[in-house]
Amino acid sequence: MLGLAKQWSKTADDISKRQPVWHQLTSLLEHAKDLGPYAGLKAEADAIIAQRSLLAEPDHVRPLLDRTADLLRQALNAKLQAIPQPLRSSRVNSRPMRTGTSSPTPNEPS
Repeated sequence: MLGLAKQWSKTADDISKRQPVWHQLTSLLEHAKDLGPYAGLKAEADAIIAQRSLLAEPDHVRPLLDRTADLLRQALNAKLQAIPQPLRSSRVNSRPMRTGTSSPTPNEPS
């Protein structure tokens, strides 16, 4: 009985460590839907679910999260590089966006 309690405690600890990483992965995958390698990354995430290997050793989620983050980083950097240099380096004066919950600024119509 004591052995089972220790195993359950270890499982609970593993869940508490891996669950935030899994949630971050699923969130990043949502942002990667329009990118070429998305299908392969999503298939790997689906396989982790299907094989119930979220808590398996070695950890399959962290490397997948790292690859997904790298993909998004590369896509953002490519978009940034596509912006002409003068636009990237100039400061544009813009008004803060209204969220609908704040009061108007003094020069802003209500």
